Amino acid sequence: MFKDGKGGLLLLLTGFMLICFWGMFHQGEEELSKDDFIRFHVVANSDSYEDQQLKLEVRDAVLSEVAPELSEMKSASDSRIWLTENSDHINRIAEEVIQKEGYDYGTQTEIGVRWIPEKNYGNLIFPAGNYEAFTISIGEAEGENWWCVMFPPVCIIGEDSKESKEMAERFKGTKYEEMILSSEEGEPYVLKFKTVEAGKKFLEWIKS
Repeated sequence: MFKDGKGGLLLLLTGFMLICFWGMFHQGEEELSKDDFIRFHVVANSDSYEDQQLKLEVRDAVLSEVAPELSEMKSASDSRIWLTENSDHINRIAEEVIQKEGYDYGTQTEIGVRWIPEKNYGNLIFPAGNYEAFTISIGEAEGENWWCVMFPPVCIIGEDSKESKEMAERFKGTKYEEMILSSEEGEPYVLKFKTVEAGKKFLEWIKS
C-alpha cells in the first residue's frame, strides 16, 4: 500500500494521537493520572532481619512526623512543595532513629520519578508504572523496599475508619472521591489512568 513505509508510519502515529486525544476528552479533565499521586519509598540497607526492622522504625518515625501536615494537603502540588522544603528535616529524623538503634548508616532523601510494581493498599490496586515518590535510602540501600501512598494520605491514615471518613469528606467533590470511598468498601478498586488506557487502545487498534 505504501512504497517506502513512511505512509504506514504516519498512519500509525495519526491513529495513536487520535486515540490519546479521545482518551483525554472522553474521560474528562477530572480523570486521575499518575501525576496526581506522591508515593513514599523507604529502602533498607540490606535484607537482613535487623536492617529490615530498622527500615520499619524509620518509616514509623517519619510518618508520625509528616502526618499532621500532609493529612491536610489537598493537592499533590502542595504536598510536593512541603516535602521539598522539609526534606532535610525528614532526613534528620531518619538519622536520629538509626543512631538511636545503634547503627551508623547514612541516609538520603529525594523526591523524583521511580518505577513501582503493582501494589495493593487495602482495597486499592495501583498498576505498575512510573510514579513520583519521596524516597528515603538507608546506608547501601540494597535491601527490600517499602512502599505506600503519601498523597492522597492513604498510608498516613492507615486503617483508622474515623480518619478514613474524614479524608473522604475532605476530598468530596474532587477526582479522588471515588477512589477514597472505594478504599473503605469490600470490592477491590483498580486505578486506571487515561494515558495507560489510551496506550492499550492503541495496541488494540494496531492488532485490529
